[in-house]
Amino acid sequence: MKTDIKKMSQFLILSMSASLVLMGCGNSSSNQKTVEETEDLNISTEVENIETNTSSVDANETNTTDDGVNVILTLQDVDWVAYQVGSGDWQEIDSETVEKNQTTMKIDNGNITLPLGKDSKFGIAYVCAESKQVNVWHDNFTETDKLTFSCDPETTFYKVQGTVQGLNGNQALVSVGGASSYSVGGTYSTNYVTKGTHDIGAVELDASHTTSLRFGIKRDVLVEDNKTGEDITLTYSMTPYSLAITGATSHWVSLLTKNNSYIHLGSYNATTEWYKPSDEALIEGDRYYISGYWSSNDREQSVSISEVIPVANAGDYTYDLSSVPLLNVTTNSALPLQFNNLNYNDGNADSYRMNFLQIDGYQWDIFICNDWLGDETSYTQPDFSSLANWNSDWNSFKNGDAVSWSASASVFKEATNMQKTRRGTSSIYYGLWIYASSYKSFVL
Repeated sequence: MKTDIKKMSQFLILSMSASLVLMGCGNSSSNQKTVEETEDLNISTEVENIETNTSSVDANETNTTDDGVNVILTLQDVDWVAYQVGSGDWQEIDSETVEKNQTTMKIDNGNITLPLGKDSKFGIAYVCAESKQVNVWHDNFTETDKLTFSCDPETTFYKVQGTVQGLNGNQALVSVGGASSYSVGGTYSTNYVTKGTHDIGAVELDASHTTSLRFGIKRDVLVEDNKTGEDITLTYSMTPYSLAITGATSHWVSLLTKNNSYIHLGSYNATTEWYKPSDEALIEGDRYYISGYWSSNDREQSVSISEVIPVANAGDYTYDLSSVPLLNVTTNSALPLQFNNLNYNDGNADSYRMNFLQIDGYQWDIFICNDWLGDETSYTQPDFSSLANWNSDWNSFKNGDAVSWSASASVFKEATNMQKTRRGTSSIYYGLWIYASSYKSFVL
């Protein structure tokens, strides 16, 4: 029977009787995006957007009552959902479950309260059938008071076109939101732009593409369809600063604008400089995003660093990526999958994320707060087969299937004079993140 989750309230309040404490995952920033690679000049991000599914954690004022802390869970268009208290059994959430458990669950003004008792550990699992994804989230109740999980419809991309005024025969790197393209003959055409309000930035490059000369920006452009005539004028000068990321195979600096548009400030793979737009081009809420990336030749190991800083702190930047340890996660080659060696950074990682998939099959994406793990260094894929509305197609892995998996660990390093938000949806955040990842393929 298909879960009637879409006809239920989209707001679930998870209640627990526990004092408000500060713990690592609720105090970390693993839900912020980090640039891992650029491919075809389109930013690829790591957390918390996989395919079309999104998850976010809000760090607003907590909803406290005499009984403890209420954490609001918002579900948007999910096809199936279950929850876990502590290390207990998984339980489905659907309209029938609510009706049969009125003594432990109550409906109040469209909200559903789940009985989490005094255990701060919890799990949420949900399925997005259209995009073939199973998502599992393990966390602790800390300062987090709002969680949102959604199965968005397939993302629609648009094309934005225009001219770059004043190039004088040079080429410009144009960024729209996070997608980028090079101008040709003074015009640009940028594909893969998502719906929303974006800033458009253009950087004039010299003939070698190693020096950024001038900068132009057009803010708050609403993209709801393909657009033409979005012309940019190169108005602002750019000042060079040094950039040294030891051990990186690629590195770059972007302007992360107030509305969270990534604007590349130049190509930095073959240079030791980055270029800052003049202050007149910047507004309150803009930040700089510095990223360095290394991967092994077989691409089975990678590490990266990303730092977000206020534009007022622009200067010379030095990092050492060669000192970042590798993530040596291993798995078995049978179901259920078990991930081992989850003790990155001597057990002080903020969170882990595991992903595994089969060709043309379902993809599983698992987020684990390090405080949820405790002293454990391994994690086994949950078994939902005993739950009434679970569909066996959602875990259709079988012997002989080729399976690819990845695992990543994140560590937040608070920097001097930086502000940190807890994996939040706050539009302004600062700090340094370290990521290490492992990738493997095998046949079951």
